[in-house]
Amino acid sequence: QGLQANKVVYIAGPNRFTDLFDRYCAWVGVNGRARDLFHEKAAKFVDIDPQENFPGNWAAKLDVPGLVVHDRNDEDVPFADAEALQFAWKTSR
Repeated sequence: QGLQANKVVYIAGPNRFTDLFDRYCAWVGVNGRARDLFHEKAAKFVDIDPQENFPGNWAAKLDVPGLVVHDRNDEDVPFADAEALQFAWKTSR
């Protein structure tokens, strides 16, 4: 959204917001239509389409050096999210 940075550090964040929403809904027991409404309200609140707008998609467009930091044993966001983000972000490690 226009932020200019010479370097970026991404700490323990999700790769896709939809996966984060799904994990949260499973954790609190929200299913079916309530889950769908949660997705819709969250997307409207932050004014983005989480199917199209997510960190892995943004990272693929970055050309600044990046550092992705994530605990392999993170219980909230899987380490695989960091791996996918780092793979998409060619100038990161």
